[in-house]
Amino acid sequence: MIPWSTPEEGSDFWRKLSRSNVPIYKEMKLGEKGELGRDLYIPNPGIGYWVLGGLSEKALWKTHHEKLEIGDELISATLSKDAKGAISYWALWAPANKSYLLKDKMREFGITPARVEFTMWEKMKMLSSDLAPYTALAVFGVLVLNILFVGIGTLLLLRRRKSSSASAPS
Repeated sequence: MIPWSTPEEGSDFWRKLSRSNVPIYKEMKLGEKGELGRDLYIPNPGIGYWVLGGLSEKALWKTHHEKLEIGDELISATLSKDAKGAISYWALWAPANKSYLLKDKMREFGITPARVEFTMWEKMKMLSSDLAPYTALAVFGVLVLNILFVGIGTLLLLRRRKSSSASAPS
């Protein structure tokens, strides 16, 4: 773990360590010098990773959805507030098929990996966007089924009328 440092000092650590290490955890606090942070770096187990800091909540979720589309998984995320109360996020993503390499190491340090839990509404919105290419086909299919049911219903009604009029006494 690097010592508590200003954003500038943290950038220096990043330049030195990021080539062969992965920052798996970030802590933030307000100190005398302003916002201070420290990261826990581990040796890179041979995977690509993506780290972004200073994200708004909207930017975090937008990036997260983009990363999911390419098969990456959110590994770690930190929320921080500055002296004015503004909230920003730091997050780490890695390929889902190798994410266990980082998450297992986090657990060794007693750190719980990030876990995203969507509400039912969010799940429905995602399903809707996933199914969007098939919407026209579904609408057309329902229309065809309705036409078939109306046609069959009409034929059955006409047949029943014919049979009832043929069997009626004159």
